[in-house]
Amino acid sequence: MDLLNSLGIDNTLFYQLGIFLVGYVVLYNIVFKPYVAAHFERVRRTVGNMESNERVLADIQHLKVRHEKEARGLNEEYKSIYDKKRSEALSEYDKIVGHARDQSKSIIEDTRAKIQKEISQTKLNLEKEIPEVSQLLVAKLLK
Repeated sequence: MDLLNSLGIDNTLFYQLGIFLVGYVVLYNIVFKPYVAAHFERVRRTVGNMESNERVLADIQHLKVRHEKEARGLNEEYKSIYDKKRSEALSEYDKIVGHARDQSKSIIEDTRAKIQKEISQTKLNLEKEIPEVSQLLVAKLLK
């Protein structure tokens, strides 16, 4: 005890240590323990949410890739169907237009033949009437 007295420490040291320990236990249970528990819970939720978010992002990326593949497949299928129908429509169009051209060509040829026949018929009729007309003209001129 003399050593403690020589250092300037008296009997109140034990009271001060007791008060400190009681204060520490009270503060530990009221302040520090809930704070540490809240801190660890926050860390657990943050890390857990980050892992959950990373998993969700990976799932989203996987779904995006799958959707792109499906979209490409559907687009290729649509394109093949479109090209097939387009080629069928073009061949049908060519067939119809070709048939219409053939019909118009035959109608034009028939019409030309009729016109040619009528022209030759008219020439024959005019050749038959030329002597009569010329005699009438001569008769009119001479009158």
